[in-house]
Amino acid sequence: MVVLQFPAIVAVLLAFISIYHIQHSNFCNGDDGSTIHCPEVEMRALLQLKEALYDPSNRLSSWSGDDCCTWHGVGCDDQLGRVIKLDLRNPQPHTDSPSDASWSLILVEEISSTLMTLEYLNYLDLSMNDFRSSIPDFFGSYKNLGYLNLSGAGFLTTVPQQLGNLSSLLYLDLSYNNLDVDDASWLSRLTLLQHLDMTGTNISNASNWAEALNMLPYIMEIHLSQCQIASIPYTLPQLNFTYLSILDLSNNQISSTLPSWLFKLTALEYLFLGKNYLHSSLSIGNMSYLKVLDLSNNLLEGPLPSIIGEAFPSLQTFFLRANYIAGSIPSSICKLEQLIVLDLSENHLSHELPSCWKNSSVLQVINLSNNNLSGKIPKSICSLTSLESLHLSNNNLSGEIPNCVVTLNSLVILDLGLNRLGGCLPRWLGERMPCLKILILRHNMFHGHIPPSIAYFQVLQIMDLSHNNLSGTIPTSFEDLNAMKFAQNTISFTPGSDNYYTDSISVVTKGRESQYVKILLLLTAIDLSYNYLSGSIPEEITNLSGLQSLDLSNNHLAGQITMKIGGLQNLESLDLSHNELTGPVPSTLTTLDFLGFLNLSFNKLSGKIPSGNHLETFGSSSYMGNPDLYGYPLNKENQDTKPSQDPNNIDTDVEAEEMFYFYLSLGPGFVVGFWSVWGILLYKQKWRYAYFCFIDNICDKFYVTAKVNFARMKIKLFRSDQGYGCNP
Repeated sequence: MVVLQFPAIVAVLLAFISIYHIQHSNFCNGDDGSTIHCPEVEMRALLQLKEALYDPSNRLSSWSGDDCCTWHGVGCDDQLGRVIKLDLRNPQPHTDSPSDASWSLILVEEISSTLMTLEYLNYLDLSMNDFRSSIPDFFGSYKNLGYLNLSGAGFLTTVPQQLGNLSSLLYLDLSYNNLDVDDASWLSRLTLLQHLDMTGTNISNASNWAEALNMLPYIMEIHLSQCQIASIPYTLPQLNFTYLSILDLSNNQISSTLPSWLFKLTALEYLFLGKNYLHSSLSIGNMSYLKVLDLSNNLLEGPLPSIIGEAFPSLQTFFLRANYIAGSIPSSICKLEQLIVLDLSENHLSHELPSCWKNSSVLQVINLSNNNLSGKIPKSICSLTSLESLHLSNNNLSGEIPNCVVTLNSLVILDLGLNRLGGCLPRWLGERMPCLKILILRHNMFHGHIPPSIAYFQVLQIMDLSHNNLSGTIPTSFEDLNAMKFAQNTISFTPGSDNYYTDSISVVTKGRESQYVKILLLLTAIDLSYNYLSGSIPEEITNLSGLQSLDLSNNHLAGQITMKIGGLQNLESLDLSHNELTGPVPSTLTTLDFLGFLNLSFNKLSGKIPSGNHLETFGSSSYMGNPDLYGYPLNKENQDTKPSQDPNNIDTDVEAEEMFYFYLSLGPGFVVGFWSVWGILLYKQKWRYAYFCFIDNICDKFYVTAKVNFARMKIKLFRSDQGYGCNP
């Protein structure tokens, strides 16, 4: 626990009182009925500022009359009538909408130094405008200024050293401009500063930034993300960050070892070091207040510390993805009883998953994908009743899915793809788990039939069962997938979004694998490709009018493509290739206005390819491998209607001459070819021996291959009849 000494307590309390007074300053209309007007010199200074600004939305329309204290964005002291607050923050922050730009104040002339007359100013906010100029040096003359926010205001060039004269400053925000700092020593003079945000400011040339900030005794928040910082000093002469609770150094170019002093900041609650080039092993200290630790996208290596559970007892979010961490996951990680998000994906973790999750009741997200984990999925994971997102894909997990997974009623995303999980698909799939929206089981060893109950997932939007050994028919109950009957137009919050986590899923659609992040829960897709499914495509599946991607390729589906496929009005990707489908290409495909990818190749389709609308934009690769298809874009005519050649038009003289020379050369060619081979074999013993050995090997390989394929065919036919012992 952090123990504050009396002077520190007084300073912090005074700081908060000052901020409260700044943000709650009243306009200068007296309560006794009298009105205190602002001084004329301050009014003229504000009017000169108005003249220097282009105001397309008339935000400053109230800036007229003889009392500037009544003007919009101007605050005055109650007793003296002096201007103490100037808030010109854009009420419509920058978005992608051009209409919002009209709310920005645009500087068309240089800011007049007459603003220096506002000597009592303690609050200045010009954020989210478009000034496109350097920060005026005289801003450093406001001795009473406690709050300065210039974020996103379009300021350029170097931050003036004069800002170091703001001895009363508590809050400084220079983020999201086009600024740079050559020497950070001016920061050390802001001795009362508590909040510093310089996100996006280039401080690559200010090598003394850490030492300067270490001299601020009351600093609580430091935001230096995207500042092109190249290194962190490994040691500091004397650590003064006594009250520092937030440190953000993410998205920089820091290429150094992980400084040990970072883990001695005992008051720290949020530490963001992601997206850098930090290397060395992970050394930690006792940080009892730390809630968020982000070390993702670095070059850290070595094992996870065995004491990680004891070192961070208050940890809620732990990001370590995309590093080179190896070894096993220590069981002490289960002691993090307040942990909500755990992301250790894209590392080299191995061995079995720890079976100790019974005390982690608040855990909402586990992402351990893209590692080398092995063994079975522990049953203790079923005790995580708050779990919303479980990613275990791309590991070496084996065995079956524990039946107790059905009790995870809060689960939204279940991604177990790219493992060696096997057995039958559980019959309980769909019977419970009412919140499940994404089910990924691709690239495993599941066999048997698809249980009809899988369609009982009322909110399921993405189902990927591809690259397994599933057999039988596609259940007609798929029409009960209610979330796929309507287009998803609202982006709902993904699991862990309240704790800095962004969920993502890799989905194969439109013939390629894509990573879906922000629009993840807008996608609806079914992928059953690369299995052994048979029978026809059920008409009921065409009732899923909100479906965007349907992939049934590389199966043994037969029958005709139903004309009702035109009911999939939101379909963007359709892949039915490498099956045994027959009949014509449905003309209703021309009504699918959003269809951007179509693959019907390598089937037994016949007839003329329908034309019209965007269907004519697909190339011949969409239809190849169907010998009886014709029409554009195959550039092939109907063989039944193609006119035959009249035999009377054949030039018989030319044909007779060709046949004469053919027979004339046949005899000599045979003699030369025969003796060229056998003559050499008769006279060269080594060649003769090698030739007959080669023939013997070819015969042996052919015999063995035939026997093996015949045995595999018998096994496959037996499994198809028996359904691998799984009940449909």
